[in-house]
Amino acid sequence: MIIKGGIVYDPANGIYGDEMDLFIDKGRMALQAKGEEIDASDLLVMPGGVDAHTHIAGKKVNTGRIMSPNDSRQGTEPRSAVCRPSTGYTVPNCYAMGYRYARMGYTTAFEAATPILEARHTHEELEEIPILDKGALTLFGNNWQVMECVRDKDLSKLAAYVAWGLRAARGYGVKIVNPGGGEAWGFGANVKGVNDPVPSFDVTPAEIITSLAKANEMLHLPHSIPPPKNGSHCTNIWAMDERNVAMVITIISLFFT
Repeated sequence: MIIKGGIVYDPANGIYGDEMDLFIDKGRMALQAKGEEIDASDLLVMPGGVDAHTHIAGKKVNTGRIMSPNDSRQGTEPRSAVCRPSTGYTVPNCYAMGYRYARMGYTTAFEAATPILEARHTHEELEEIPILDKGALTLFGNNWQVMECVRDKDLSKLAAYVAWGLRAARGYGVKIVNPGGGEAWGFGANVKGVNDPVPSFDVTPAEIITSLAKANEMLHLPHSIPPPKNGSHCTNIWAMDERNVAMVITIISLFFT
């Protein structure tokens, strides 16, 4: 295949808006190729986008569909010669997920939070999403086995459990959401800071995060752990005290040693 005359952006290779031809041979970029020619004159051509954190499959998505069944009446697109029917606006169906990402120029997306027990469902839906390459991150921040290993300071056992969990869930990497807080919710409580104790386990969120980060590096996993926050989804660095900042610095240092 030859993509002719496109305005190409490829920062990794130092190309910023050059008009040029691209050659694809057997699904890979090549110096020369033959076959179908696509006229890309006056069009931007760039590598496919990668969404490293999205929610496109599994329990959370379907909870959204249950909470808003009327949403399926919006964003409808009928079946065509090449596409299956699309429904949904806030939470599209599987087909719409793939088509709409592709229209925006994405080629890869990662479901960012999959419980081990729900992994089969997640992968069933990922399999139905067309066009995209897909993956999933596996949740570990509130697993009893994780907190027991952290309490016992047994990093080798923790790394073994993480390896088993990723293999069982077919996960790409470790995800932590509200570490220890999910466990506390089961008893009508929460942990509001990284140094609050988790009920019944005598560990803190800071210890869970640090231990999982070390296990992540012991296993040489390809995906670094996204920084979590207790009580919600993102790190609120303005609310951190000196111990919290020191913990974050310690975690960051793990990835550069």
